[in-house]
Amino acid sequence: MYRFLIIFTLFIAFIHTPALSQQPVTDSLLLLTADHKPLNTASLRGKVLFFNFWATSCIPCKEEMPDINNLYLHFKDSSNIAFLSIDVDGNSAAFMKAHNYTIPVYTIDGPVPPTWFRGVLPATVVITRSGQLAVSVDGRDNYEHYIGYLNLLRAYTN
Repeated sequence: MYRFLIIFTLFIAFIHTPALSQQPVTDSLLLLTADHKPLNTASLRGKVLFFNFWATSCIPCKEEMPDINNLYLHFKDSSNIAFLSIDVDGNSAAFMKAHNYTIPVYTIDGPVPPTWFRGVLPATVVITRSGQLAVSVDGRDNYEHYIGYLNLLRAYTN
């Protein structure tokens, strides 16, 4: 019965995930933290990676930020997931402070793999702990189902 429940939950999570892939991710992304320290996403391998590419000039990006910040707050103490909010226009500090958002914000410091960001804002990408591209959504998304899905990815991908 327990095995059936796990399989059923995985099935439900997958059918509610907009773009699911088993495509291996070999690319990495060079980022800068808010205090201008470099971060190479290759150093995060072994974690589930949640990327959201956005800009303060993008209305849908700003509209979905409360949901993304809430998702981050749900997982912020988890050691096997990393949230990377990628500010593509570099103007997020005042916006984040004004709304008391605490999700870490990064800026891009190198070429962006086209499988991760194709120029559409907002864009969400999730990469499994084993380096598989699990989600790639161009445009605004509904993040309600992401808690269960991210929990499954944290628990069941190597």
